[in-house]
Amino acid sequence: TAYEIGVRLVGSEMCIRDSLGPEQSGNLGAVGFETYNGLLEEAVNELRGEEVKATPDTEIRIPISIRIPEEYVPDINDRLVLYKRISSANNEHEIDQFNDELMDRFGPIPEETKNLERIMRLKLRAQEIGISNLEWINGQIIISADISNKFDSNRILKRIQDPKDLLSIDRDQRLCYPTSLLQGEEMFQKTSKLIDSLR
Repeated sequence: TAYEIGVRLVGSEMCIRDSLGPEQSGNLGAVGFETYNGLLEEAVNELRGEEVKATPDTEIRIPISIRIPEEYVPDINDRLVLYKRISSANNEHEIDQFNDELMDRFGPIPEETKNLERIMRLKLRAQEIGISNLEWINGQIIISADISNKFDSNRILKRIQDPKDLLSIDRDQRLCYPTSLLQGEEMFQKTSKLIDSLR
């Protein structure tokens, strides 16, 4: 019944919170938005009796507050649907539509919810060129690529060899770029520009 499904979804969200731990519930970036969304997807698919298929995806790990607050969207079923909506966006137009819906239904969007939209925009850009993992660590953007990446290898090599360019590669073959501890929208813009520069 609809009631039973609602109860199961509430339990699923509580389990997810428990798995994150009290210090990270409400800070999804610390564990990776894709990890969090994967748990939600498994819970929903289980209710539908569908098999969960593992597919390669871009993992984004950013240590900032990333959530839809209960104070903003009180109903847990609405929150789960919204998480699924934003994580399933296939292009920026769909993200824009998501933002418009939030504004219409719930009012001005809180900063931690805006971060969901910002991360999804990064994810779309990253997937286009084959980035498998993107992290912000100690004032650096760290990027790992899959085998089928669409990087411009010659351009990247020239940048790494250029002493004036801050782009470098570490012992694990990850691209690294310092950001001077930028925060908020500036950090997202810097990351987006870096992704576009690797094409």
